[in-house]
Amino acid sequence: AGSLMLSTDVTSRTSIDTQMESARDFGLTGLGSTYRTPDFGVWQARLANSCHSVGQGWRYQAAYGLDVLDVLHLQWQGERYQDNFLDLSRYQGMKVDAASSRQVGGFSMPLGRWGEVKTKYELEQVVAVGENRYLGVTQLFWYTPHLRVGLQARRNLESRQSNIALRFSIPIF
Repeated sequence: AGSLMLSTDVTSRTSIDTQMESARDFGLTGLGSTYRTPDFGVWQARLANSCHSVGQGWRYQAAYGLDVLDVLHLQWQGERYQDNFLDLSRYQGMKVDAASSRQVGGFSMPLGRWGEVKTKYELEQVVAVGENRYLGVTQLFWYTPHLRVGLQARRNLESRQSNIALRFSIPIF
């Protein structure tokens, strides 16, 4: 499997994004745009189509982010998936999902030498199943100049199940 995302600046405020994913009997292409306003935040819109042996489907995304007082970043993202849409993050052996939508809201805040903390609330509505709500917190910090550490916790508010992840990032160049 492979994934490629490219972004190019068209102007100082506008960029065009492309996405391609590939696996056996699977392909995805996507196109999006980002617009940065000087006072009213960042607006994004994306569209993706996946084709695979079971069929094809579309994903529609929109997002908005706003910095408040240089210490708080607010963000919202909405997604809608058609029946049969797959991407590598949802790929599970050609098992296709029913139509669904997802709303995510959250904020991030710098913590000085302790890095950055991010929170998010997610509402996922699957047509055939119902809804799931998640609450997540992530803290990212530089352990050394060449190692970034992230601690992430996420809880499903419906089933009361939680997961915790520890992630390490190393800059390549």
